[in-house]
Amino acid sequence: MGNTDPDICTFISGETVDLIVPTPRLLNSLSWWKHLNDSETTRYMNRYGVFPLLPEPEESVQSAADEAAVTTTSRLLLLIRSRASGEFIGSTTLSQISQESRSAINGLMMLKNKEIGDLLTGLEAKALICQHGFLHLGLRRIYGWQHIDLMAWQEMITILGFFPEGVMKNGFVRGTECADAIQNSCTSERFLKIYTKRNSSLWPGRTEAFKLAKAAMAQRRVKKLVAEAQNREAVWTDELVGT
Repeated sequence: MGNTDPDICTFISGETVDLIVPTPRLLNSLSWWKHLNDSETTRYMNRYGVFPLLPEPEESVQSAADEAAVTTTSRLLLLIRSRASGEFIGSTTLSQISQESRSAINGLMMLKNKEIGDLLTGLEAKALICQHGFLHLGLRRIYGWQHIDLMAWQEMITILGFFPEGVMKNGFVRGTECADAIQNSCTSERFLKIYTKRNSSLWPGRTEAFKLAKAAMAQRRVKKLVAEAQNREAVWTDELVGT
């Protein structure tokens, strides 16, 4: 879909989504702060949905515009916009960008009740921003972690070269909930192999991505690795305490 709105600046173009610069004016027009306060949208995010965000800065309260600041060299946040409908359906970030370790954390937030039925939209957005990180920011490693319940997503991101590194015990804490999390990462070496194989693109195309993701979920490699890690922890603990 063509971009006719002068307030919308496309930073990265993709197959089914574009990544858009989140200007304060655009965020206000979208009432973005409401999404960051929505409990369902932020269900698996321990940063949002705890303290309220307001549309304008107030004393002791963060604003949505502050949260979307892209003027620093340590954080890049972009909005995800459907090319078919022109609707904004989420956001993705590279945060804690370190020039010393050449690493960053990738995050993704998809809005509820949007066109995200099969997760492939979010997968493409992840591919786009991570490719930018490796090629244009010179990153050597991009990593992240998710709630252990998001196992299907963990299986899917392996097709982008994001492999599990291990289980973070009690890695997700929000309110009274304390759950394990799975950490994953992709290195620049692995990225370049995939990027070259796919004709200069981390994203293989929606049709191919569907086939690859379906195969990955059927193999359940991440689920098996997590089960092995949890079992190993239990065995080692029992050996340590002598039971």
